[in-house]
This record gives sequence, structure tokens and C-alpha cells, in this order.
Amino acid sequence: MQTGLFWRRKQGKKAPQFPSHIKNAQIIEILLLLAERAWACAEQLSKENSTNEAHKQQHALARYKKAEAHAKKLRDSGAISADSETLTDARAYFGWISGNLALKMNNWRLALCNFFYIREFLQLLSNVGSSSHKAFLTRMFQDMDQKIHIVICRESNAKVSLK
Repeated sequence: MQTGLFWRRKQGKKAPQFPSHIKNAQIIEILLLLAERAWACAEQLSKENSTNEAHKQQHALARYKKAEAHAKKLRDSGAISADSETLTDARAYFGWISGNLALKMNNWRLALCNFFYIREFLQLLSNVGSSSHKAFLTRMFQDMDQKIHIVICRESNAKVSLK
């Protein structure tokens, strides 16, 4: 698949630039892959940083933020011309990325808000779709419950340590 997509590598320039001949489905697919790639790179950097070096943590955090930016573009482009199920998926994906980023940055309240938001979307999505899609959503719902529990525990521990 050739898209004619080009990149600007200088700082301060937004990338990628989408030519007008690319279909919205291709843009959505590209943005999803960019977000997943940035997230996977950040996860790998985090796992390789066993010595907790500050510059490596900052690099991983920058990649997490880049993944969030791509997910936001995905959500916004889905709002323009996607069907309702794709838009709901994109919103839930952005919430998941944002919640996990907030969790990595120890912003407990934002993480909790995002995870509750995703939970609502997962409930909406579980009413439509095939049985395999519903099974996937059930696993995601359980994952959200675990993350909500983690955030509540960490937030309460943070409050205890401040006293």
C-alpha cells in the first residue's frame, strides 16, 4: 500500500502530513500503527532501563506522550468521517492510552477518570458485535477493573505517605 505519506524531521514540525488522496480508513490505520509503535518502543525502553537512569526514563516518557498524541489524532480523525462503532473504539483507545500515561506519570486522578471513562465505553461496545469481539471486550473490562483497583491502592498509599 503506497500512501504518499511524507515526514518532516525538524523539531516543531508536525508529522505525518496526509495528502488529500488518502482515504480516511487508511489514515485511521496509519495513526493506529503509529500509536502502537510509539507505545511498544516506550514499553521496551522502560523494560531495558533496569538502572532507572533519568535520561532513559525521559526518553520513554516522550515516546508514551507521542503515542498519546497519535491516539488523539486517531480519535479526532475518527470523529470526522468514521462510523459510530469505529469512533467509539477510537475514543476508548485514546482513553486507554491517556489513562496508562497518567498512571506512568503518577497522576492518579486523571488515570482513574480515564479508566472509568473507558469502562463506560466498553459497556457500550459489549452490546454490539460478534461473540469473539464480546470476549475481547470482557477481557478489556476485567483489565480496566484491575487498573482501577491499582490506581485506588496507589492513590491511598500516596495519601498515607504524605501524612
